[in-house]
Amino acid sequence: MQTAARFVRALSLIPESRQLCIPFTRALSTTATQPSVPESVPSRTPQEPPLQPWSGADVQLVLHDSFENMMPKDVITLPGAIFNAPIRSDLVHRVITWQLAKRRQGTSKAKNRSEVNASGRKIRPQKGTGRSRQGAVSSPIFRGGGKAHGPVPRNYDFPLPHNVRRNALRSALTSKFQNDQLWIVDSALITHSKTSNIVAIMERLKWRSALVVDDQPNGKAGVHDSLYYASHNLRAALAMNALGLNVHDILSFDMLVLTRDAVQHLTNRYAKYDWLY
Repeated sequence: MQTAARFVRALSLIPESRQLCIPFTRALSTTATQPSVPESVPSRTPQEPPLQPWSGADVQLVLHDSFENMMPKDVITLPGAIFNAPIRSDLVHRVITWQLAKRRQGTSKAKNRSEVNASGRKIRPQKGTGRSRQGAVSSPIFRGGGKAHGPVPRNYDFPLPHNVRRNALRSALTSKFQNDQLWIVDSALITHSKTSNIVAIMERLKWRSALVVDDQPNGKAGVHDSLYYASHNLRAALAMNALGLNVHDILSFDMLVLTRDAVQHLTNRYAKYDWLY
């Protein structure tokens, strides 16, 4: 208290024009002043609604009769949340890297110096020969010795969020639609289950490769039996069930053919996901 009183007494002797330069005058205030809030600043009490997932409007595409004749039949409406979604190339890259990593066998193995079938005796005396110090012939520096830091069986798989996989699949489907590489057929049934039939269809349509997606739970591999037997030994054609549709196979083939049942399967699968970004 004496120090404060002495400071106030010294302050009264200083002219008012010079008191503004003293930085300690603010500490003499006994009551704390509340900062004034401008009226233009909005209140933080009401919470803003969460961002809604972006998706374009529903799109329309020509519906063809069957995969065999490809005659226009009707117009089908495709959900925009699947076929008109934002194309995320970064997510597509992550999913393809994840798929290729899961396909690796990881069975490569090299024997180290303790696993090589060799004698364990010392090659030469430790001292007196003038040469380097060496132990057994299983050392990695000798021909036929073990491998130092060689490959061992391992698993290359790594976890990937399900939401990343779903959005990457939407991006791949949207890319096919925007590039006019998506075809919708009413049925993927083929009259004759011959490989030459699939080759003739692709030559007539001038397709280099095609991925046909169907949804037939009772068929061979989830597709029509005739379609499976006609395409299973072709490298340029692949028939699969809608449940196994993935990003890598979509981008590996030139054209993507979906049946009406496959479109309905994808629509039902994505109907419950309302948080996709």
